[in-house]
Amino acid sequence: MSYDPQITTEEAMTLYSYILDYMIMSADPKFETICKIKNHIAKVSDSNDREELKRYFESEFNRFGSHESAWDYFVTETLSIPSENKMSIREALESVVNECKDGYAVAYAKAALELGDSQTAEVEEDGARVGLIHAKTGKMMIGEELKVQILYVLSNLAYWRGEKAREVKLALKQACKMKG
Repeated sequence: MSYDPQITTEEAMTLYSYILDYMIMSADPKFETICKIKNHIAKVSDSNDREELKRYFESEFNRFGSHESAWDYFVTETLSIPSENKMSIREALESVVNECKDGYAVAYAKAALELGDSQTAEVEEDGARVGLIHAKTGKMMIGEELKVQILYVLSNLAYWRGEKAREVKLALKQACKMKG
């Protein structure tokens, strides 16, 4: 279980959301990206938020290094966080669940949010129909599993209109383009 930082500034929250999105979409995080994340944390202006993000960094990345401290293991570089869309993957999927009228898009988004790492399923028969009901884990899908699920969500958002719909679609499309 990773550390849940108590951050207060928008700058730190944006960085935290970026890190979460990256870790969700990346089954094998790149060394260079982790180094860039470390450098960006070091530049957070609020000292309390910087320390909270540093603790989160330690809890999230300590398994990758051979040192006792992940902070000491990763060298620093620069990081540019995409600024055109500030919505996280989780926020986008929750918006689909709460605001979209398309039942398929809602079902796929719920699955992405609740069925991550689901290993068990029950067969359900209803007359001529047979289906699988996967056990909810309460975890969000990650990696390729999430990318595929996002594609299913996107394919059912064609008729959802408005500013919120544009933001959500942009966030989900960007998530599919992220490299793991």
